[in-house]
Amino acid sequence: MDKRYFPIFVDPDGRKAVVIGGGNIAERRIKTLLMFDFEVTAAAPEVTETIAELASAGKIRLNMVKPALSYLDVIKELSYNTDLPIATYSVSGEYAMIKSAGKAGLIDEYGIMCESTTSMFRAGADILITYFAKEIADAIQRGDIG
Repeated sequence: MDKRYFPIFVDPDGRKAVVIGGGNIAERRIKTLLMFDFEVTAAAPEVTETIAELASAGKIRLNMVKPALSYLDVIKELSYNTDLPIATYSVSGEYAMIKSAGKAGLIDEYGIMCESTTSMFRAGADILITYFAKEIADAIQRGDIG
């Protein structure tokens, strides 16, 4: 399905760009940027053959998937199809969901934070961008993650 709302972020001086999305629109944007010698990061909720080929050719430096928990399968697919680092972004809604349920006493907030973090790395993420960064660092130091 081709979606028309995928944004693109460009740093013309640094010749870098981030293309958000997948499908034909993202492919066209990436190809155009590469024609002008931009370093491209693709943040795609789906992996297309063209994006995989461009990654294999060294034209894309990083793959980013967001939201993290909803796309664990995409992270896994990327890990099978590219040697590039995979970043995942645990969005504010995922953070709020865990925080709210923990505050209401419905879940063990710390345990769920640790388990969701582990699931992202188990799926194949190399980099995690999250609002839980400090808590995760503490959990790693304590040996609860890792």
